[in-house]
Amino acid sequence: MKSNLLTSLTYQFFGIVLVLCLNADIFAQTSINGVSEFTGSLFSTSDNKSSSISSIEKAKFLEDATRIVLRNQQDDNTLAHLPIQVDQAAVEQTYAVLTAIYQSDAKNTASLSTFQIHTTPTITVDGFLVLVDIETQNGRQLSKGLVKDTDPILQKMIKENNLSIVPQRTWDEQHHLVYIKAETPINIKAIAIPFSTLDGIALSELQKPTKDGGDIQIKIQEDGWNVKYFYKFQDCDHECKKMHVWEYHVDQLFNVQFIKSYGDQIPSNT
Repeated sequence: MKSNLLTSLTYQFFGIVLVLCLNADIFAQTSINGVSEFTGSLFSTSDNKSSSISSIEKAKFLEDATRIVLRNQQDDNTLAHLPIQVDQAAVEQTYAVLTAIYQSDAKNTASLSTFQIHTTPTITVDGFLVLVDIETQNGRQLSKGLVKDTDPILQKMIKENNLSIVPQRTWDEQHHLVYIKAETPINIKAIAIPFSTLDGIALSELQKPTKDGGDIQIKIQEDGWNVKYFYKFQDCDHECKKMHVWEYHVDQLFNVQFIKSYGDQIPSNT
């Protein structure tokens, strides 16, 4: 039954994923409360430097940090075998590196803010879409944004991983589209696959970027971290034709040093 649904719905489902990925209200939001709980003292409002970063930027940096940790651990093909909860110590350390650069007076850091450079979301950390069968108990409840009276395994997944249910739209007479949102960034691929095997889940799909864009890379060194910011531009609907890079070094005390910038010249009207 489920295999037949996969065959008949997959093509249409991919189309709706691409449309919904453009909806910033659904996919760009991260729970600020969830972020604060996850990172503890890093978001303390008594820290003047930390409080100078907006809540939206904090959420973005936390997603960046989670993505970078997962990327450095394994490639995308093995994410399903990693834990759902990402190493918090590694994420907090990476977050501290990113925010140290963001708040520093080092050369060109203003450009990073101006161009809003963040990680390319090729690794999903914020949520995933599912088609639910409303003729099942699980599907009926999820289509209403409810977890009560669903499968105990499903309830456990939702609770342990701090997920919320966001109903989207009616798909057809039997199916509804639902977004499963992570209140704090996690390894989505590791939970989306087992989630898709539950009764009432016809199909699950991770969101993928619809356009090329900027990125951040961090490499651990003996005396700290090497950090590169990539700003990509010109015809980015498929693969950007041009790129500019800023490179920094952050030491173990989170002091920031600008190393160099290189690549294509950024147009003055950008």
